[in-house]
Amino acid sequence: MKKSVATFLFAVGVGMTFNVSAGTCQYYCIKALKWCLQDAGDDMEKQADCYTAQDDCMTSC
Repeated sequence: MKKSVATFLFAVGVGMTFNVSAGTCQYYCIKALKWCLQDAGDDMEKQADCYTAQDDCMTSC
């Protein structure tokens, strides 16, 4: 769980550094979700954490 969320937060952080617009922010949230889900593999708990992190990311946009 921690690794997936950390990967997600890193990806979002990188994305947020390069943009200020909401559309671009949402794009990076989606990209980060894809990376997080790849890292989570078949682990349903990690996948759920990825979606929770993505919801938080989209809310912050």
